[in-house]
Amino acid sequence: MLSDLELAGGYSTGTADLVKDFYVPCLDEAFRYDRAVGYFRSSLFILIGVAFSNYARRGGLIRLVCSPNLDPEDAKAVE
Repeated sequence: MLSDLELAGGYSTGTADLVKDFYVPCLDEAFRYDRAVGYFRSSLFILIGVAFSNYARRGGLIRLVCSPNLDPEDAKAVE
């Protein structure tokens, strides 16, 4: 369960390995991923790799709230 994970109070790029320390353990336990950002890049899925694939195979759902101005490649990845 997500509540059983020992997560930090915050993570900063450059001082933490966000993929290893946050995304992988959370996606291994989650069934829904909600994200609100100004801009979205589908390269996130490449960084997360196998953890995201496993999440999707288990039926995990993603909701994104972001700028409607997506690069064509990002829009295709979201579809």
